[in-house]
Amino acid sequence: MSIALTILPTYTNKSVPLGLACINGALREAGAAVTVHDLDLELSTSNFALYSRLHHHAWSGDPRTVNFLGSTDSALVLHSVFENREGLEALGRRDPQAREDAGAAARWAGEAMERILAAGAREVWFSTFVSNLWPTMLAARAVRRLDSEVRLVFGGPGVFDEPVRALLLANDLAD
Repeated sequence: MSIALTILPTYTNKSVPLGLACINGALREAGAAVTVHDLDLELSTSNFALYSRLHHHAWSGDPRTVNFLGSTDSALVLHSVFENREGLEALGRRDPQAREDAGAAARWAGEAMERILAAGAREVWFSTFVSNLWPTMLAARAVRRLDSEVRLVFGGPGVFDEPVRALLLANDLAD
């Protein structure tokens, strides 16, 4: 079994994802082939402008909290994850930058998942927080489009609430 452990932006201000390190060690001890992908760090070093814009969407509004779906603009999240063209066009008329950011985030997540799957991953495990649920759902959608047989697992505090788990399962974003 080849497992890709991933964490997507926007997580936090550059802390080491210790949960992934612990899971990586346990899976390796059990004999699994595991790779770890800190896509938060990767995006922050490869495209800081996009990284900053994703952080803006996740942390906009009250600076002490992050919105449940990773953005104070739920239309941005839902239209982009579920590829609602009409909704994205309307969003673009209202906020062209948000529409551009949604497209850039979806393209980047898709490219990241292409690389991970090309390396042989048959399972992708996502470490989720409320601040990265949006890009993680974009990544899961990309995996489903690329290879519907890859197993998708969500873990972490971003999926503690039953409504989040139900949303992911009902929309085929998680197994």
